Amino acid sequence: VLFSVAVWAAAPGGERLEFAVPLVASITADGALAEWGDGGFAVEVMPDPAMRLAPAEDLRPSVRIGWTSEGLAVAFAIVDDRLDEESDEARSHLGDSVEIYVAEAVGARNFYHLVLSPGVAEGQPALRRRFTDRRSDKAMDLTVEAAAARTPTGYIVEALLPWSNLGIAPEEGATLGLQLYVNDRDGEAGTFQAAWHPQARTIDDPSRMHAVRLSRKREVPAQRITAAGRYDGLGRTVVELR
Repeated sequence: VLFSVAVWAAAPGGERLEFAVPLVASITADGALAEWGDGGFAVEVMPDPAMRLAPAEDLRPSVRIGWTSEGLAVAFAIVDDRLDEESDEARSHLGDSVEIYVAEAVGARNFYHLVLSPGVAEGQPALRRRFTDRRSDKAMDLTVEAAAARTPTGYIVEALLPWSNLGIAPEEGATLGLQLYVNDRDGEAGTFQAAWHPQARTIDDPSRMHAVRLSRKREVPAQRITAAGRYDGLGRTVVELR
């Protein structure tokens, strides 16, 4: 059984959380998740920046994260009762979409941002991608292998982000910064943004990412848990397991 965990808060002034992301078999970004098997690190609880969860019948995102010799692999499996994408590509994050931030380290100004609109809603026949390039060296274009597919309950988005985008050497023990968003628009009700790291506006503050470390194997026991983190009134970290 896949170990699944999402913890968002680190103690104020304390050591930052670091998540071990395992090596996975060669992944093809084709919008089909069968090749993942039970591999990867899974995130199954994603609240908004106010620590609120969307109703399960409205939005239920889950994410797998792994790495290969070619790049960082991220697969989103999203249960969504209403598919509503933004037609204006410059504003694609306002509709159903996913966002990925990758930095050479948490807080580093050498990072990039990617919005992927799945192309599964009516009138949106193809996946669209939009980069924001905040790298210190822009000599090479940013690239991604990505695909999406509609499912009976929502959609899948799968991406393979090449190491060459940031010049990262893919080796055990290497660390980087990562933030993930899932955006869900329901017409006039507006857009709900589910996030892995609890603080929003990562584009302005790249410290609002989680630290991930490349590992050759899963470093946790095989069990299924989810966890939610928050600060109490005294500024202490509270982690709830369920």
